[in-house]
Amino acid sequence: MSFISSTSSLVEKVWWRGACGVTLYQDLVKEGGFESHSGSRYPRNEGWHRVDFEPRSRFADIFGKSSVMVNSYHHQGVRLPGKGCEIKGKSEDGVPEAIEVMNHPFALAVQWHPEMMFDSEEQVKLLAAFGDAAKKF
Repeated sequence: MSFISSTSSLVEKVWWRGACGVTLYQDLVKEGGFESHSGSRYPRNEGWHRVDFEPRSRFADIFGKSSVMVNSYHHQGVRLPGKGCEIKGKSEDGVPEAIEVMNHPFALAVQWHPEMMFDSEEQVKLLAAFGDAAKKF
C-alpha cells in the first residue's frame, strides 16, 4: 500500500489517529504557542514558509535537499507522532510538517498541500514519488 496524505481531511485524521495513535494540537496557537499556519493571505500555489527535513529522511531523498518552501492552511498539528511514526520535517517555528511511517514501503503525511502547488517543480517530486510507489503495488 502506498499512502501520502495532507493531514487536513477528517478521514485522514481518523486514519492517522486510529492506525498510528497520532495526537494533535487542536489549535497550534492556543495549545502549542506556535505561529498561525492558516496561510489564508497567500495564493494557494505559493510556498510561504520553510520546512526543514531530517538528514537521510525519505523527504530529503525525494526533494534532493534539506528544506523546501511550502503552503499551509491548517490550525491543527501533530503533537506526538504515534507508534511507528517519526517526525521527519518541521517548520521554522517547530511545527511538525512531515511524518513518515517507519518500516513501511511508502506511507508519508504532510501538513501542506502539494497538490495545490502544481506549478512547483519541488512539489511535483513528492507527487511523482507517490505515483512511482503506487505502481509497485
